[in-house]
Amino acid sequence: MFEEHFQDTIALVQSNPIIGIGVAVVVLGLFYFRPKDMFKLLGFCLVLVVGFYLMTLLAETVGSGSKKKDEMIHRTSKAIGE
Repeated sequence: MFEEHFQDTIALVQSNPIIGIGVAVVVLGLFYFRPKDMFKLLGFCLVLVVGFYLMTLLAETVGSGSKKKDEMIHRTSKAIGE
């Protein structure tokens, strides 16, 4: 999911370098003139990304576990002849 967005962003910047340069200048300017606020924002975004990553990791684990459980139930049913 992140990889798709990352690839789309890279494609946008490569096709429109002026927009990429403009965004970079604005972000660097904000880091220069308001570093405390920008580092708070950066930390908050990092916490959100880590939280989202952990939630998707947990969802994938639960999904694969329930899939394996269903497979084992069907195997057991076939083994006892139902």
